[in-house]
Amino acid sequence: MAVLSAIVVLLAACSASGPNGSIVIDAEPAPTPETGSFPTMGADEFEAVLAGLEGQPFIVNIWASWCGPCRTETPLLARASEEYAGRVTFIGVASKDNRQDSLDFIDEYGLTYLNVSDRQGEIRRWMGLRGFPTTFFFDAEGNLQASIVGGVSEQRLAALLEDLLR
Repeated sequence: MAVLSAIVVLLAACSASGPNGSIVIDAEPAPTPETGSFPTMGADEFEAVLAGLEGQPFIVNIWASWCGPCRTETPLLARASEEYAGRVTFIGVASKDNRQDSLDFIDEYGLTYLNVSDRQGEIRRWMGLRGFPTTFFFDAEGNLQASIVGGVSEQRLAALLEDLLR
């Protein structure tokens, strides 16, 4: 029983990692695509978009329309994106998902922040995705501050957003 408890604690620690040097944004900045456009991007294009966001904290949420935990957390992210508009940028990444299913998901949840299609899975590989959904929290300088694997709670999301704004 002690071994099982230790595994549960280890998994919980891994699902909310702190600063991590594995994602380095080192690209020439590119303009942010228009919200609602749902462009398909590769890792290099996406990295350039993230480089263009420096100066304001940003969140990247990797999701798929078939993912149950994604459906649970998406309303939280939608509300937070509205509450923190102008202070934190939100970007969704539909990874290896059917384009129409992704568009239906965006419509179903009324997402008003930018979402991109990672049809080939390049973005998720570049970001080191370990499971769906994963949410990455970056400070205004583009440094990864935390990542949550498997769905973020309302309380944890609020705490991480406030940390980004300090």
